[in-house]
Amino acid sequence: MPPGPDYVRIPLSEFTDLVSWNWYAWVDDEWCWVGNIRDGKLLVATGSSATAAKDPDWEGDYCNGWDRWVDPEGVELKAESHPVVRGRASRS
Repeated sequence: MPPGPDYVRIPLSEFTDLVSWNWYAWVDDEWCWVGNIRDGKLLVATGSSATAAKDPDWEGDYCNGWDRWVDPEGVELKAESHPVVRGRASRS
């Protein structure tokens, strides 16, 4: 974005407590990463072929993982934060 009257630019180095958030949903006995929310549904992802085999709604493959849309009603959710270091989320 170009600087202008509608934008304020602050260097990343000015932040000392910046975090990135990941959301997870308990689906098919596993914490699955929530990649998107659309039309009231969650797009959840797994890298586990055993989890994907539990339901034919999982789409994907061994190399790219599997995902599926789920209704969040009754699904347990959790969020985890990770510090952002040098402009990227750190998994420390």
